[in-house]
Amino acid sequence: MKNLKYILGATSISIVLSGCLGGQPSLANLNQEEAYKYDRMYFQQYNQIKNQMANYKQPSEWIQPKNKKEDCKIYSTEKKSTKSAYELYWDGECKNGYAFGLGRQIENSLYNTNETIAYFEDGKAIEYCVSYDKLKGQTIEGECGYGYDKPNLFVITSVNEKNGDINIDYQFGSNGTINTPKIYMVSSPFSDVTRYFMSYPNFTYAIDDTSNENSVSKLMFYSYNEQKMHNGYEIMVTTENEHISFEMDNNRRLRFVKLPDDYIKSRYAIYDDIRAKSALAIEAQEKALFIKEKYKNKICKDNVSVNFMDNNEYKNICNEDKYFTNLKTKINEKLERLGREKELRLAQENEQRLIKARESEVIALHRQAEASERANSQAALNNVNNMLQNMRTNTQMQMLNNNLMMYNLMPKRHDVYIYK
Repeated sequence: MKNLKYILGATSISIVLSGCLGGQPSLANLNQEEAYKYDRMYFQQYNQIKNQMANYKQPSEWIQPKNKKEDCKIYSTEKKSTKSAYELYWDGECKNGYAFGLGRQIENSLYNTNETIAYFEDGKAIEYCVSYDKLKGQTIEGECGYGYDKPNLFVITSVNEKNGDINIDYQFGSNGTINTPKIYMVSSPFSDVTRYFMSYPNFTYAIDDTSNENSVSKLMFYSYNEQKMHNGYEIMVTTENEHISFEMDNNRRLRFVKLPDDYIKSRYAIYDDIRAKSALAIEAQEKALFIKEKYKNKICKDNVSVNFMDNNEYKNICNEDKYFTNLKTKINEKLERLGREKELRLAQENEQRLIKARESEVIALHRQAEASERANSQAALNNVNNMLQNMRTNTQMQMLNNNLMMYNLMPKRHDVYIYK
């Protein structure tokens, strides 16, 4: 897992989980005041930003579609009309000088094409929209929105095809405003990690869900600033539901800590808020797709044609089922390839673990053999010493016997000497 390896490192994990290599690391027991110090710092900065943005005015203009002779203005939150090669087209109706009804807004610029399908009133898209950004390969489905006054629910699908490979990811959530954070989750069929974000202008709360990975953790709570530097208290939730917490300062781990239960609950509350907002975004997407289908039913007829652009290009949307079928095939092919690669990787990892286990077994047997050899050598040496000792004893006994024999063979004298 990328975050886990980046933040903790393999050695640190072994220290945290096993308490080896010189005993348990120092664990600071934090109170409420210290636990929330980074949150207070971030929100002080955020309040300053809000005060600076209080009088901010969104740039905007009304643009006349190039293909309409009568007044049929469309609202834009950017100054676009004076940009080089910019063109705006509208295939819907006009009412009281503004775009009206169900239709598609098509914007062409020097390097890109943007399209929006929605119901329009008084020149503005209302309720639910489907937008497509050709340059980014992004489709946005959800609530229509202008500016920073109100958060809008969205689902963004990004498709990137390069060099025969395909990548796709999804964002579900709501955009940020001056007074609210951007709240969203990111997932991909090609990744086992789902990420959750609550982003303010100056910092972001983030959660990585790694429960589908072959990892020691299932959740990672962290935060980072505008420069993507990790600062604050981070929490790793293991597959055994243990909470391992530590303090970060500019991507550098300072110390392991024990956080108050209230602080940990606040991180789970953020997690729940993001998931709830993501679920609402999917509901908004469904309504936007319903409007898209109504639009397709309107224009995907043989008697419908346009003269402000190539008609086949205009009607590509009518054949998008073929595109999605082809896209699904590419996704499934990549998933199968990634599945095979994952199986091979796991097999290699298992083989490496087996090799290490066998190496450990061989080393253990070798050590046992060495110990046995030393024991046998000592026993053999003891036998030799015993033999030598026995030989010495036997020799001594033999010498004693010989002396006795010599004594018995010597002639005996019975002279009696009397000294006066």
